[in-house]
Amino acid sequence: MTCAPVLRPFVQLLALALGHMALLANAQTSSALVSTAALDSQVVAPRARVAQASISGLGDTPAWKAPVQAERFDGQSLKQAQVTSLADLTTMVASMSDAYNAGGYWGIVSLRGFELDNTQNYLREGLPINAETVLPLGNKAGVEVFKGTSGLQAGVSAPGGLVNLLVKRPTGHVRSVELGLSSRRGLNAGFDLADRFGEQERFGLRVHGQFSALRPNVHPQDGQAHAVGVAADWRVGPGTLLEVELEHNRSRQNSVPGYSVFGANGVVDASLVDPDVSLNGHGFSQPMVSEGSTGSIRLTQQLGSGWQWQGSYGEQHLRTDDRAAFPLGCSGGSAYVPDRFCDDGRHDIYNYISENETRLTRAYDTHVKGQWAAWGTHELQAGLAGTHQSSRQPTAVYDLMGLADAQGQLVASDFKAFPTPQNNRDMRSTSVYVRDSWQLSERWTTWLGARSTRYERSQWLSDGASAVSTYADSLVTPWAAIGYQVAAQQQVYVSWGEGAENLLSPFFSTLHSNYTNPGSYLPVAKSRQLEVGYKGQWQQTYASVNLFGIKRPMGDFVTDGAGATTYQLDGIARHEGIEAEVRHRVGAVQLNGSAVLMKARREGSVQAGISGLQPVNVPDHSVRAQVQYHLPTLPRASVALTWVHEGRRAVDSANTLHIPSWNRFDLGAQFIQTAGEQTITWNLGIKNLLDTRAWRESPYKFAHLYLIPMASRTAAVTAQIDF
Repeated sequence: MTCAPVLRPFVQLLALALGHMALLANAQTSSALVSTAALDSQVVAPRARVAQASISGLGDTPAWKAPVQAERFDGQSLKQAQVTSLADLTTMVASMSDAYNAGGYWGIVSLRGFELDNTQNYLREGLPINAETVLPLGNKAGVEVFKGTSGLQAGVSAPGGLVNLLVKRPTGHVRSVELGLSSRRGLNAGFDLADRFGEQERFGLRVHGQFSALRPNVHPQDGQAHAVGVAADWRVGPGTLLEVELEHNRSRQNSVPGYSVFGANGVVDASLVDPDVSLNGHGFSQPMVSEGSTGSIRLTQQLGSGWQWQGSYGEQHLRTDDRAAFPLGCSGGSAYVPDRFCDDGRHDIYNYISENETRLTRAYDTHVKGQWAAWGTHELQAGLAGTHQSSRQPTAVYDLMGLADAQGQLVASDFKAFPTPQNNRDMRSTSVYVRDSWQLSERWTTWLGARSTRYERSQWLSDGASAVSTYADSLVTPWAAIGYQVAAQQQVYVSWGEGAENLLSPFFSTLHSNYTNPGSYLPVAKSRQLEVGYKGQWQQTYASVNLFGIKRPMGDFVTDGAGATTYQLDGIARHEGIEAEVRHRVGAVQLNGSAVLMKARREGSVQAGISGLQPVNVPDHSVRAQVQYHLPTLPRASVALTWVHEGRRAVDSANTLHIPSWNRFDLGAQFIQTAGEQTITWNLGIKNLLDTRAWRESPYKFAHLYLIPMASRTAAVTAQIDF
């Protein structure tokens, strides 16, 4: 796909913005002028790792004072941790976990035990995007993670939290090239060039690109990927900043489906399967192709007296050829098993082909923010936001190819064609929001906010055989918090907020013969969260601990006494936990750690035996810990050991099967070498240092129990040359 469809609206918007700025330049008064340094603050790159994020909506509130749990990681910290995809991001945050992260497919993660909605919970530069694609992170300036209900920040979204991608901006002089090599001779090359020019450096430009020959340990899964981007800004006047950026990316690689329960043998030991063998390695297997063009334009205007206006608009155009041969059930035993393999690991293989899927997202946000005084000091922000998403998918090829063994080899051919209509959808939302930070006294601060959202949904099958299902409604999602400063840079806080979702019953259910409401929207489901926490910041230490509780209405299939099955709201999922995080520097040692202990369960279900059970694929605890040592004999060299631990997970909804807890150790080293004006940064990373064998996660997808193994040991070395 070319970038032209994205460029056209940006050219039009740019022309409008320039005309608007010409008027502003003539109308500006001295009270509206700000220094160049103030404008620079708009485009400063994120620091390595801080406990705050712009998507929280709290502005420049210090990390220790923000009554939310959020983190921001810059590009260098992601690079050192070998984070190149959403799946890799789970290494950085204890509350974030895998929720079906199959290699070569788009990433699906959970926060606080709730799976994030790939169409609602992801942002780029604060604007909504669709994450039903392979999102490259290696070319980003940073990533933000916000934990908990996000009704104020995003309106309609799943309750776990938000992920926001930060693009590279022209912050100054940058001349950088990078070369990388992985353990199976995978290659990576990239460049990053930026500078400021013109009178008083009013213009900035940054161009960057990455090109990869993908050769993971899993075979056959070799592929290619590239991502290129350009960002520019113009300091039109002493109070006006215009920013424009555009990115194009493409990847081509086979996806790697999971294993499953071995029939009556249950969850077999992970050491009995080879994590380097893909079950999508047949002669008829084809690679998945993901392609996207995304861009945004943003205008910031200082209004004087501490007030600022900002308007932004973004578009994302995605095209996907979703192709995979994947295991689903087993017909090779005495009876057909729909949700797992046979006792000996044999399984049915289906060939799925859905080509030329297109997804479009358009989003805008305009807001004003500033300070005012009334019974204390207020920092107020009020704005208008809107999103339009569309998805078009063809009727898919869905062919049964035969029976394969536990090693993925086809042992019996049995071709049957099942053309499968797919969901097409349109989603629109318009929101008005306001948030206020109110400094009541030297120690007391309160935060109040609300978002009013009007949304419209429509969905239909690609073959036109079903009626269009529509739904429209309005809702308000409030949020409130209060904090008390117990000592210098230490605060305790309580926060409460709501989130909202619009659940849809599936169009198909292979497990229910008398299904009454396929493709129907359910009433608005509101989640609620209560959080109590403590945060503290010292010269060499940051620490936080919090208790959270989230209640989320659940959709499920319920069968009545007459045998009719309806997809409906059925009780709630209650997730309660304690999170802790600490960062401490002592001498040459840097310690980073986070942990979460969580009790997740269903409550209030009308179905017997459901209430009190643990949700599938949700670990009961997780730990992330890292020790980094700066070598005294080599002042610019360091080594780091990372421990990733996750507790056991339920495999089935009845909680009769579990995968055990697991540990993984990663090793990293960095050495910065200087030669004249050149700097070479060497990074060595080894993932799964001990080559541990374990089941990493147990997702229930497509009415099937899957088990995804931990990847085998991999190593990569990169050299970044700055000149």
